Amino acid sequence: MNDQELDRLIAQANPFGADTVRQLPVAGAESDLLKDIMTASTSVAPTAPTPLPQRPKRRRGILAAAAAAAIVAGIGISGALFPDGNPAAPPAAYAAEVVAVAEANPRLLLDKPGWKVIAIGQFTKEAGELQIGNGNESLTVHWRPAKEYAGFTTGHSKDTTEQPIELLGQSGKLFVTKGVKVAYSSYSTVLPVRGVNFLDITAVGGSEQAYRSLLAALKPVDVNTWLDALPASAIRATDTGRVVDEMLADIKVPARFDPAQLKRSGLSDRNELGAKVTGAVSCSWIKEWEKAKSAGDTAGVRDAVTAMQSSRSWKVLLEMKNSRWPDDIWATADTMATGKALSPEIRAGYCK
Repeated sequence: MNDQELDRLIAQANPFGADTVRQLPVAGAESDLLKDIMTASTSVAPTAPTPLPQRPKRRRGILAAAAAAAIVAGIGISGALFPDGNPAAPPAAYAAEVVAVAEANPRLLLDKPGWKVIAIGQFTKEAGELQIGNGNESLTVHWRPAKEYAGFTTGHSKDTTEQPIELLGQSGKLFVTKGVKVAYSSYSTVLPVRGVNFLDITAVGGSEQAYRSLLAALKPVDVNTWLDALPASAIRATDTGRVVDEMLADIKVPARFDPAQLKRSGLSDRNELGAKVTGAVSCSWIKEWEKAKSAGDTAGVRDAVTAMQSSRSWKVLLEMKNSRWPDDIWATADTMATGKALSPEIRAGYCK
């Protein structure tokens, strides 16, 4: 076994994720060594040995120490393997919170020609979804909070049948709802809880055989492969600040509005980030409007109403053609223009 193969095996055995290992308190030659390990592919099977220049024997001793360090990483971590400014440090392609989400779920992709991730939804450790599609066909992989498991495995309608299914090494339940009131059937495979979430894999339309064929093509992949497969509509953490600035470019905001929190958002879909940005601006204007009304500040009330009325031309809202969110904001702006108080429910929709 050569050094590259050994790097790959250690990377595959790392149970804590590359980000955690990156924080190990070592430096110097060990820094160079762990860089090799962390950049070793975890998805490619070892190939026939290729003659390589021999490295000093000391490397194997360091390798053993590094492997041991990775194993104890969950017990105590301090310092940094690649301190700030270390030119040997690999670039952080994804924010730590995004990697944490990836490490908390099975990271499935569909191993079939033409199929790719076409959309993402909520994206946290506990809950999220990926829609994988190929033309008019699609399969959605949901990871749902563990506390919701019972609700997804009981209480189905009489039109739904349940049968056992083996998938990804787990014994799960396949629910098939035959098309009665609609012209198509729906399928849902629910696997047992693992960690903070469980898998619910759904599809609508097509035959049960076709659905089972798609399930069989689902394959677990490593963190970077999974994150690299996300669609162009996914806004990576490194781009969030720029995109937030672009979204705010044609939006008038109150003087005290601070977008810093928005710019610290993790991985997000463009529609989801747009809703966060416009919701935060709307909340700020609602507070300014309420404050001005209480103070008898006619000019302040007028400014807030005018700013919210301008929402009908905000570019980010006009992009959301298939969402009700813009209509909700415009209806709120109209209510503010009447001078009537907003209901607690509507206000809470913006100011959470």
